[in-house]
Amino acid sequence: MSAPGSVNVEAGVALNGEEEQAQANRTTWGLRSCVVLLSIAVMGLTLALVLLFGLLIGNKDQGGDSPPTFVPKFHCGFECVKAEALRVGADVLTPLDNLKYDMEVVYSAAEDSGEACGEQHVFPAFKDRHLDPRSQLKLTTVDTRETPDVIFQCTKGKSYHLMLNDCLGGAFQNASAYNHWVRLNVECPTDQGWARAADSGRDIMQGQTTIPGWFSGKGYLPPAFPYNAFHHFNFYLFETDAPFSKERVDQFDIDLPANNALGGGAWTIDQIMTNLTLQAPVGRTWMDSATSYWSHLRMSRINDYVENLTFYKIICKCNEPGSWPGQNKPGAEECNL
Repeated sequence: MSAPGSVNVEAGVALNGEEEQAQANRTTWGLRSCVVLLSIAVMGLTLALVLLFGLLIGNKDQGGDSPPTFVPKFHCGFECVKAEALRVGADVLTPLDNLKYDMEVVYSAAEDSGEACGEQHVFPAFKDRHLDPRSQLKLTTVDTRETPDVIFQCTKGKSYHLMLNDCLGGAFQNASAYNHWVRLNVECPTDQGWARAADSGRDIMQGQTTIPGWFSGKGYLPPAFPYNAFHHFNFYLFETDAPFSKERVDQFDIDLPANNALGGGAWTIDQIMTNLTLQAPVGRTWMDSATSYWSHLRMSRINDYVENLTFYKIICKCNEPGSWPGQNKPGAEECNL
């Protein structure tokens, strides 16, 4: 028989042992819970990464890591152009039977400024001005001051030739003209059914003096004429089975400048077609444009070359309201060409 004191000690020891075991059990379960929660978190993170990776791969397969594919929009397709040409008499310039490709001409320009006709002028920048003969858009030379973006439908393996011809003001006619741009041998890409004129081809000499910083003598010559009558600037697209040879293009580089003089004697579009043995155009569009103060700004930059030309001297007068047609009067005769 044990002493009372020893029983109490033994009981205390037993109780302490049970508490320690309980504490150990609680710690073990706590650790196990943390491990379980951590495992769930890792599994969730892994699943999220897998889903994210799948999305990235899916986007890549669909071109998600590259810009959207450009698809040209044609505001007035060839059928629209044909109908409008018949309505306004533009069929007098070329036959319409071969028209089969849509063609889009888009103008944009940076800001330009300077003195014109004794005053300072600022011509703001603008972007994406689309030509559309059906809309009867009326422009001035300030709208056409930089080379436009020309896009057209095409057939791979064929060669294309772009021309811009001014048939002057009034009714459409095929007796007088002036050429502002000829670009030959534009290729149709093999991987799409449309082409951009700027991507290939060769610009032809225009017959103008080469003036560094003003005009290279070839390529797009911005209209800077003085006349307040709306001129019809016609874009033509021609198709051939093969590109012109270098020798033929070199010869045309001589022929066109000799037949593109200001003031008369410039080839009409029909005469160019005859020289190059071209069939009727497969694409067309046009714009109507009149003078602006920008015409004087541009021409004044080469004052030493043009100061004695009537073409230059009348720009300011032709921009004055008193020279405009109206109230049953034709306006200044020299401005109405």
